[in-house]
Amino acid sequence: MLPPASCGYQGYGYGEAAANALVLTGQGSANVGGIARFVLTNAFNDTGSIGLAAAPGNLPLGDAVVLLDVGSLFGVFGANPAPAGAVFSAAIPNNPIWAGTSIFAQGLAFEPSQPGLLALSNGLRLTICPCIGPAARTPGRGPIPRPAGSP
Repeated sequence: MLPPASCGYQGYGYGEAAANALVLTGQGSANVGGIARFVLTNAFNDTGSIGLAAAPGNLPLGDAVVLLDVGSLFGVFGANPAPAGAVFSAAIPNNPIWAGTSIFAQGLAFEPSQPGLLALSNGLRLTICPCIGPAARTPGRGPIPRPAGSP
């Protein structure tokens, strides 16, 4: 059971099983119009993938536990190797309707030290924050550019 959502990144399901040895963290802006970054560490050769879903889950898979609801899976996306770990970045739509929406993520990677050659991470909930700045204070006037000559 997850605690109530708060704005930003929130980890869950640490150490659920032996093969859940990777660590997934969030960086970057969790605001409407921001760039969310999912960083996967402890992965072999700093490579891996990030799964994104609309809901959390708890599905045993060999020596690991899938912490995403596979029925609400958006997809599995390759993460780019980086010095700090494998990174997947995603733009958050610049629309205030997304504020308060939660997206759930989990990392996975090839891992030769695991019996099934697969390692998973903890889960990570990203709850999109409201826009901050002039767009939040001016109803109906978000940062969407208007064509020249329009009212």
